[in-house]
Amino acid sequence: MVKNWAIVIGINEYSNMKSLEYAVNDATAIEKFFSKELEFEQVYHFSHNAPPIPVERGADMPSEPTRGNLSSFLHERFEDSFLSAEDNFWFFFSGHGLQQNERDYLIPSDGHPNLVEETAISLSDVTERLSRCGAGNIVLLIDACRSESRKSGLGVGAEAQKGMLALFSCQPKESAWEIEECKQGAFTVALLEGLSVLGNATAENLYKYIRTRVKEINRKYQKPEQTPLLMADPPTKQNQILLPRLATLDDIKTLKYQAYEAESNGNIELAEQLWTQVLSISPADSNAIKAIKKLASQLSILPTLKTRVPPEQNLSELSCSQLNDRSKNVSDRYQPVLWLQNLCQNIVDFPSSLLKNKKIFILLIPIFSLTAILAYLYILPEVPLAKKATVSTTVKGTASPWLAGMPDKPTSKTSTCKNATWKGKPLETTAPTASPTEVKGIDLIPASSITFTAKGTVTTRDGVVSQKPEGDISSIENTDGGGDNGIADVYAPNAALLGVFLGEQPLNKDAQTPSSLRFVDASERDYIRLEPQLRQVFFIGDGRGFMGVKQRIIVPQKAKRFYLGTMDRCNWHDNNDSFDVKVTSSKF
Repeated sequence: MVKNWAIVIGINEYSNMKSLEYAVNDATAIEKFFSKELEFEQVYHFSHNAPPIPVERGADMPSEPTRGNLSSFLHERFEDSFLSAEDNFWFFFSGHGLQQNERDYLIPSDGHPNLVEETAISLSDVTERLSRCGAGNIVLLIDACRSESRKSGLGVGAEAQKGMLALFSCQPKESAWEIEECKQGAFTVALLEGLSVLGNATAENLYKYIRTRVKEINRKYQKPEQTPLLMADPPTKQNQILLPRLATLDDIKTLKYQAYEAESNGNIELAEQLWTQVLSISPADSNAIKAIKKLASQLSILPTLKTRVPPEQNLSELSCSQLNDRSKNVSDRYQPVLWLQNLCQNIVDFPSSLLKNKKIFILLIPIFSLTAILAYLYILPEVPLAKKATVSTTVKGTASPWLAGMPDKPTSKTSTCKNATWKGKPLETTAPTASPTEVKGIDLIPASSITFTAKGTVTTRDGVVSQKPEGDISSIENTDGGGDNGIADVYAPNAALLGVFLGEQPLNKDAQTPSSLRFVDASERDYIRLEPQLRQVFFIGDGRGFMGVKQRIIVPQKAKRFYLGTMDRCNWHDNNDSFDVKVTSSKF
C-alpha cells in the first residue's frame, strides 16, 4: 500500500522582513487535511503555534521555523531511507521566498533578505535531503513568493529540481496573494479544493485545476494576475498517480502506458515503480500482475520455460544490473531451445517454411521419409482429417478495429485526436467510412485455431513510407484515448495488421474494456500461439513469427464475429492502400 508522509511549514512572523497574515493558517489547514482527510501516515508541522516535533531518538524538536531548527531536522530525519519506491513524500511551504544567483531560497523566520545565502535555506538543499527518504515521488508545494517589494532577486520557481515534482504558487516574476476574506492564500484555497476533486490524482491534473481556480479567486477578490507553475523532472512524473482515491480509468491507462514505455526502454526500476502504482489503485489489474512477475524474473524470452534459481541468487535480492545481466545470460543460454521449438513448428507447417532453409531440409529428408511411412501405415487411419476453410479478403488502411460491430452512421466514432483538426473540424474516425473488415465464411469454433497470410502495404499520414503487414516497428503506437466502444487498446507497430473477436451482443460504449495486449518487442510479436479475449485487439502482422513459423490464434469462447483492421494512433481517414489477407480456420 502506498504511504504518504509530509512536512508542512507556515511562517507569518519574520525578524527581518514584512510579516504575513495567513501563511500559518495555510499550513495549519494543509496539515489537518493531510492528516485527517487524506490519512497521511506522518505529518511534521513547523509553525509559530505548532506543537514540538516528535523524533525517534532524544527529546522532541522545537517547531519554530528558524533556519537552525529546519536545517537540523532535515539533517537528522533524512540521514537514512525509511520509505519505499511506491511511496510519496510531500513538502508544503507557505512564507517568503527569493531567488539569488539563479538559485531558489526559502526564507525561515530569522532569515534576512540581504544575507540570503547565509541565512536562508536553499530549495535544492531541501530536495537533496528529502530524496534520501526513499520515496519514489517527492512533491513540493511552494507558496513562497509573497513579498510585494522584493529588493533582492526574483521569486522562486526558476531553478529546476532534479527528480522532483514542484508546484509553485506563481511565476518567478509574480506575487502570490493572500485573500483577507478567505483568511488564506489564493494558492492554498485552490490546493485544498483540488485535493478533493475526483480526477486530480496526478500532478498535471491537480495543476490544471489549481491554475484555473487561482485565477478565478484573484479575479473575484480583485487581486493582480497570479499564474501557478508546475515543474516535473522527468516530465513523465507529472502523470504519475499521487492520490489513488482521486484516480480515474484514464489515469490508470496513462500510467500503464508509461510503464510499458519504461520496460521497452530498459528502465526496470521505473517500470516496477509504475506497475506497483497501478496495483495500488487496481489490485486485480491483470496487466500489472503479469508485468510485476515478468520484471521479477526477467525471463520474458520463453514464458513457459522454468529455470531453477540457486538459493544464493534469489531474484528478489538481486540488483537491477544483476537482473539485466541474468536476463541476457538466460536469453543466450536458451536460444538453441527457442530455435528447436520453432523448428518443430516449422515441421508442422512443412513444406513452405522449411524450403527457406535448404541445408536443414536436406538433413531432415530421411526423417521425413520414415515418419511418412509410419504415419501412412499406423497413424493416419486413426486420426480424422482437419477441416479447413480459407477465405480471402482486403483490409483497407482506413479500417479501424475500434469501429468493429458499430452501426454504419456518423455517430459511431473512435477517439478524437487531442487538440487536432482536419479541414477545420476535430479529427474523428467514423463508421462506415473507417469500419474494419468483417471476415465471413469461416467457422468461429471456440478453441479452434486461425492462421493468416498477409501481404501488401499501407501508408499512414504520419509516415512517408508504405508499411507491410508487420507495420513500422520503429513506431510503436497505442490509440490516443485508450480503448473505445468497449474494445481494448493495444500496443503495436503503426500501420500493422490487427484483429479482434466480438461476441453476439451489441457493444456498449460505456462498458469497461478488457486489458490491453502488448506487442512492443520482437519476442512479443513472434508468438507461436495467442489466446485473445473477446474485444481484445491483437497483432497479426504477416501471420508468421520466428523462422517463418505460422502463428496460430485460438478462437475465444462466445466468439461470433471476427474483424480485421490496421493500427493507428487516433485517425484513419487519411490512410492509403490495403492488405490482401487469407484467413484459414481449422479444427480436428
